[in-house]
Amino acid sequence: GRATLSGFSLGWARDTRDDVFLPSTGSALSANLTVIPEALGASFDSQSVALKWTHYRPLGKGVIGWRAKSDLGFGDPPFYLRPFVSFRGVAALRYAGEQVVSMEAEYRRPIHLSWDGLIFAAAGHVRSDFRGLEQSKTVSAAGLGIRFKAAKLFGLTFGLDVAQGPDGTVGYLQIGNAWTN
Repeated sequence: GRATLSGFSLGWARDTRDDVFLPSTGSALSANLTVIPEALGASFDSQSVALKWTHYRPLGKGVIGWRAKSDLGFGDPPFYLRPFVSFRGVAALRYAGEQVVSMEAEYRRPIHLSWDGLIFAAAGHVRSDFRGLEQSKTVSAAGLGIRFKAAKLFGLTFGLDVAQGPDGTVGYLQIGNAWTN
Protein backbone atom coordinates (compact mmCIF):
# COMPACT_ATOMS: atom_id res chain seq x y z
CA GLY A 1 0.00 0.00 0.00
CA ARG A 2 0.83 3.65 -0.05
CA ALA A 3 1.92 5.66 2.96
CA THR A 4 1.99 9.40 3.54
CA LEU A 5 4.89 10.85 5.54
CA SER A 6 4.32 14.22 7.15
CA GLY A 7 6.16 15.37 10.22
CA PHE A 8 9.03 17.37 11.66
CA SER A 9 12.50 16.77 13.03
CA LEU A 10 14.69 18.63 15.50
CA GLY A 11 18.42 18.09 15.57
CA TRP A 12 21.55 19.21 17.39
CA ALA A 13 25.18 18.53 16.51
CA ARG A 14 28.65 19.40 17.78
CA ASP A 15 31.75 18.59 15.75
CA THR A 16 35.34 19.09 16.94
CA ARG A 17 37.05 16.72 14.45
CA ASP A 18 40.18 18.09 12.79
CA ASP A 19 39.01 16.89 9.35
CA VAL A 20 35.57 15.85 8.11
CA PHE A 21 36.84 13.30 5.54
CA LEU A 22 39.87 11.78 7.31
CA PRO A 23 39.76 12.71 11.01
CA SER A 24 42.61 11.94 13.40
CA THR A 25 41.45 13.87 16.50
CA GLY A 26 38.20 15.16 17.91
CA SER A 27 34.59 14.12 18.30
CA ALA A 28 31.24 14.45 16.59
CA LEU A 29 28.08 14.26 18.69
CA SER A 30 24.52 14.49 17.41
CA ALA A 31 20.96 14.10 18.68
CA ASN A 32 17.77 14.02 16.60
CA LEU A 33 14.07 13.83 17.42
CA THR A 34 11.61 13.03 14.62
CA VAL A 35 7.82 13.16 15.01
CA ILE A 36 5.43 11.90 12.30
CA PRO A 37 1.85 12.41 13.57
CA GLU A 38 -1.41 11.49 11.90
CA ALA A 39 -2.58 15.00 12.91
CA LEU A 40 -0.25 16.40 10.19
CA GLY A 41 -1.60 14.05 7.53
CA ALA A 42 0.72 11.06 8.03
CA SER A 43 -0.64 7.54 7.52
CA PHE A 44 0.61 6.53 10.99
CA ASP A 45 1.87 7.94 14.30
CA SER A 46 5.61 7.53 14.82
CA GLN A 47 8.40 9.12 16.83
CA SER A 48 12.14 8.42 16.94
CA VAL A 49 15.16 9.55 18.92
CA ALA A 50 18.69 9.06 17.55
CA LEU A 51 21.95 9.71 19.42
CA LYS A 52 25.40 9.30 17.84
CA TRP A 53 28.92 9.88 19.18
CA THR A 54 32.12 9.42 17.17
CA HIS A 55 35.59 10.03 18.59
CA TYR A 56 39.10 9.88 17.10
CA ARG A 57 42.57 10.06 18.65
CA PRO A 58 46.11 9.16 17.66
CA LEU A 59 47.38 5.79 18.86
CA GLY A 60 50.93 4.76 18.02
CA LYS A 61 51.55 5.43 14.33
CA GLY A 62 47.83 5.37 13.53
CA VAL A 63 44.43 6.64 14.61
CA ILE A 64 41.78 4.84 16.63
CA GLY A 65 38.13 5.74 16.29
CA TRP A 66 35.00 4.77 18.22
CA ARG A 67 31.37 5.22 17.28
CA ALA A 68 28.40 4.64 19.56
CA LYS A 69 24.80 4.87 18.35
CA SER A 70 21.41 4.57 19.97
CA ASP A 71 18.16 4.68 18.01
CA LEU A 72 14.75 4.45 19.67
CA GLY A 73 11.47 4.20 17.79
CA PHE A 74 7.93 4.64 19.12
CA GLY A 75 4.48 4.31 17.61
CA ASP A 76 3.64 2.26 14.55
CA PRO A 77 6.04 3.15 11.72
CA PRO A 78 6.42 1.09 8.54
CA PHE A 79 9.37 -1.32 8.49
CA TYR A 80 11.58 1.07 6.49
CA LEU A 81 11.42 3.74 9.23
CA ARG A 82 12.20 1.44 12.16
CA PRO A 83 15.63 1.72 13.79
CA PHE A 84 18.05 -0.97 12.61
CA VAL A 85 21.59 -2.19 13.28
CA SER A 86 23.83 -0.37 10.81
CA PHE A 87 27.53 -1.16 10.43
CA ARG A 88 29.89 -2.94 8.03
CA GLY A 89 29.17 -6.66 7.91
CA VAL A 90 25.42 -6.42 8.56
CA ALA A 91 22.79 -5.99 5.84
CA ALA A 92 20.73 -2.80 6.12
CA LEU A 93 17.27 -3.34 7.71
CA ARG A 94 18.15 -6.98 8.51
CA TYR A 95 18.02 -6.46 12.30
CA ALA A 96 15.32 -3.85 13.00
CA GLY A 97 13.23 -3.09 16.07
CA GLU A 98 12.14 -0.36 18.45
CA GLN A 99 15.45 -0.07 20.31
CA VAL A 100 18.88 -0.37 18.73
CA VAL A 101 22.30 0.28 20.26
CA SER A 102 25.66 -0.31 18.63
CA MET A 103 29.36 0.28 19.22
CA GLU A 104 32.15 0.25 16.65
CA ALA A 105 35.92 0.62 16.77
CA GLU A 106 38.38 1.17 13.93
CA TYR A 107 42.18 1.45 13.85
CA ARG A 108 43.73 3.11 10.78
CA ARG A 109 47.47 3.18 10.12
CA PRO A 110 49.66 4.30 7.20
CA ILE A 111 51.23 1.29 5.45
CA HIS A 112 52.98 2.83 2.42
CA LEU A 113 53.10 6.36 0.98
CA SER A 114 49.45 7.11 0.07
CA TRP A 115 48.04 3.85 1.45
CA ASP A 116 46.42 3.17 4.84
CA GLY A 117 45.37 -0.17 6.29
CA LEU A 118 42.57 -0.54 8.81
CA ILE A 119 40.96 -3.08 11.07
CA PHE A 120 37.47 -2.70 12.52
CA ALA A 121 34.96 -4.46 14.76
CA ALA A 122 31.38 -3.74 15.78
CA ALA A 123 28.57 -5.10 17.92
CA GLY A 124 24.93 -4.13 18.07
CA HIS A 125 21.79 -5.10 19.94
CA VAL A 126 18.21 -4.77 18.74
CA ARG A 127 15.05 -5.18 20.79
CA SER A 128 11.58 -5.44 19.32
CA ASP A 129 8.12 -5.80 20.82
CA PHE A 130 5.77 -6.49 17.92
CA ARG A 131 2.16 -7.04 19.02
CA GLY A 132 3.22 -8.40 22.40
CA LEU A 133 5.93 -10.72 20.99
CA GLU A 134 9.19 -9.51 22.51
CA GLN A 135 12.43 -10.40 20.74
CA SER A 136 16.04 -9.31 21.04
CA LYS A 137 19.19 -10.12 19.11
CA THR A 138 22.87 -9.21 19.41
CA VAL A 139 25.03 -9.24 16.28
CA SER A 140 28.69 -8.51 15.63
CA ALA A 141 31.05 -8.11 12.69
CA ALA A 142 34.74 -7.48 12.07
CA GLY A 143 36.95 -6.86 9.10
CA LEU A 144 39.90 -5.34 7.31
CA GLY A 145 40.22 -2.50 4.86
CA ILE A 146 42.64 -0.56 2.72
CA ARG A 147 42.49 3.13 1.73
CA PHE A 148 44.19 5.12 -1.01
CA LYS A 149 44.59 8.84 -0.24
CA ALA A 150 43.59 10.35 -3.59
CA ALA A 151 43.72 13.99 -2.51
CA LYS A 152 45.91 14.48 0.55
CA LEU A 153 45.04 18.16 0.78
CA PHE A 154 41.34 17.41 1.38
CA GLY A 155 41.70 13.94 2.94
CA LEU A 156 39.66 12.21 0.22
CA THR A 157 40.20 8.45 0.24
CA PHE A 158 39.00 5.50 -1.83
CA GLY A 159 39.13 1.98 -0.55
CA LEU A 160 37.85 -1.50 -0.03
CA ASP A 161 36.57 -3.08 3.20
CA VAL A 162 35.85 -6.75 3.75
CA ALA A 163 33.73 -7.67 6.80
CA GLN A 164 32.66 -10.97 8.32
CA GLY A 165 29.21 -10.67 9.87
CA PRO A 166 26.37 -12.92 11.05
CA ASP A 167 25.25 -13.65 7.49
CA GLY A 168 28.66 -14.18 5.88
CA THR A 169 31.41 -12.14 4.27
CA VAL A 170 30.62 -8.81 2.61
CA GLY A 171 32.76 -6.38 0.59
CA TYR A 172 32.35 -2.59 0.47
CA LEU A 173 33.75 0.06 -1.84
CA GLN A 174 34.33 3.15 0.28
CA ILE A 175 34.68 6.77 -0.75
CA GLY A 176 35.81 8.73 2.27
CA ASN A 177 35.30 7.58 5.84
CA ALA A 178 32.89 4.70 6.52
CA TRP A 179 31.35 6.79 9.33
CA THR A 180 30.70 9.95 7.31
CA ASN A 181 26.92 9.60 7.52
